Amino acid sequence: MDIFQGITNIDWGFNAADIFSNGMFLVGSVAAFVLLGLAIAYVPKLIGIIRTAVASRSK
Repeated sequence: MDIFQGITNIDWGFNAADIFSNGMFLVGSVAAFVLLGLAIAYVPKLIGIIRTAVASRSK
């Protein structure tokens, strides 16, 4: 059921499902860069923790 039936006959060429799917595509694209940024921020800390653990174990 179209809530605008009878009010207008404009055909926009897209519907709510198209907007939602494109929005989710944008979220997915941005999420990859966010995860990359988190990895760049935390990997050096994790490497330092691992090196410290290995060094203290070998002594």
